[in-house]
Amino acid sequence: AVKAEFQIEKRTGVAAASQKFRISDLYDLILADYAQQAFRSVRDVKHRWKNHLKPAFGDVLCAELTVDHQDRYIAQRQHAEAEAGTINRELSVIRRLFKLAHIAGKVPAIPPFRHLKETNIRQGFLLQAECDRLAAHAQPIGIRGLLAVAYAYGFRRGECLDLRVRQVNLVNGTIELNRKQVKNDQAKVVVMTADVKNVLALCIVGKQPDDHAFTWAHGGAIRDFRETWKQLFAAAGVPLKLFHDLRRSAVRNMVNRGIDRDTAMRISGHRTASVFSRYNIVNLDNLRDAALKIAAGAQDETAQDETDTQTDSRPEGQPKADDTVQ
Repeated sequence: AVKAEFQIEKRTGVAAASQKFRISDLYDLILADYAQQAFRSVRDVKHRWKNHLKPAFGDVLCAELTVDHQDRYIAQRQHAEAEAGTINRELSVIRRLFKLAHIAGKVPAIPPFRHLKETNIRQGFLLQAECDRLAAHAQPIGIRGLLAVAYAYGFRRGECLDLRVRQVNLVNGTIELNRKQVKNDQAKVVVMTADVKNVLALCIVGKQPDDHAFTWAHGGAIRDFRETWKQLFAAAGVPLKLFHDLRRSAVRNMVNRGIDRDTAMRISGHRTASVFSRYNIVNLDNLRDAALKIAAGAQDETAQDETDTQTDSRPEGQPKADDTVQ
C-alpha cells in the first residue's frame, strides 16, 4: 500500500516537489493550523522554532530528513541539559509540520521520528504552611492573588494571567473561565474559598470589567514575574518552586482533603484520569499515613477473627451471646 501510494505521488509530482521544499518552507502551515484551531500554545511553537528548530532543521530538504538529523539534534539539546520531555515537544513540532505538508500534498510521506523515554516527570509541590508564608510576603496584591488561585484550584499560568475582572463574581462567590482560556477547551466555574474571595476582592477593586484581575502596582497586567517569584521565595524562606508546582499541589490537596476525583478534575481542568493521577503526588507523609491505616485495619481484623473463633468454639447447642432465647 505504501509503495502504491508513493507511485501515485510520483506520477502526480508530489515526490519531485518535495525535493525542492526545505523544512522552513513548511513553517507557515503550522502557524495557519494553530490559528484555525485557536490553539493557545502557538507562542510555544514560535519560541521553539526560532530558538532551536529553525537553526537545526530549517535548511534541511524535506526529502532528506533522516533519524541522523534528529540524533544530532537530540545530542545537541542534551548537551544543553534540555530534558527528554522538552526535546520530545520540540521534535513534535517538526513531525506536525510534515503531517500538515503531507495533507497539503507537499511531501509524499511522513518520515519516522525519534521519541525519548520521559523519566523526568516533576514531583515538586508546596505545603500549606509554605504557601501561608509566601502569602504573607507576596507583593503586590496581584502576585498574592496569583498564588492564592493557583494553589487552591490548580489553574494553569495562562488561565491565571488572562483572568479578567468580569469573570470574578463576588456576589455569587465564583470564578468563571471561558472555553478559549482553558487548555482542554472546556469552560469551568469554581466557587471561591473565603481566603481566595478576600484577596481577589482586593485585586479587582476600582478596575473596569475587562481589566486584568492580576496587575502590578502601576496597573499593568502581570505577564513575566520570574524575578518577583524568586524574590518572594527567598523573602519567605521557602525552597524555590515552579509556578506549575502549585497545580500539582492543588491536585494533591484536593485528593487528601476528600474531594472526589471527578469534581477535582473539573476544578483543575484535567481531561484524563491518567494525567490527573500523575499530578496527585504522594509524599512520605502520605505513605506513613497509609502504613498506620494498614496496621490499624490489621488489628481490627485480628480482633474480629478472635471474636469469631471464640464464638464458633462454644459447646454444641449453646446459643451465641447475642442470640435471643425463645
